[in-house]
Amino acid sequence: MSVIISIALAIAAFFFAAVPWGLVLGKWLKGVDVRQSGSGATGTTNSLRVLGWKIAVAIFFLDFGKGVLPVVLARWWDLPDWAVAIAAIAATAGHCWSPYIRMKGGKG
Repeated sequence: MSVIISIALAIAAFFFAAVPWGLVLGKWLKGVDVRQSGSGATGTTNSLRVLGWKIAVAIFFLDFGKGVLPVVLARWWDLPDWAVAIAAIAATAGHCWSPYIRMKGGKG
């Protein structure tokens, strides 16, 4: 049963971590595509330049959380260490190669 949960968690971690929060919050809150300004990245640093510090702080915590949450869930569900590692790798891969923005993304 833990194998099925581990696979499901890895898939969910990939797609959850693939959400480019800089792009999402930039469009929702300011109507700005952060990829069109500054360095062109969707992360905290470019969002700080383009959107301001308040939104950049939110983006930092959302990006941080999308990497931490799968690991915390794997530990909470008492999954084996290999499953925790796969959840972390899947989250990092989703952040780096987001299918939502044509396989581009964060720096991992």
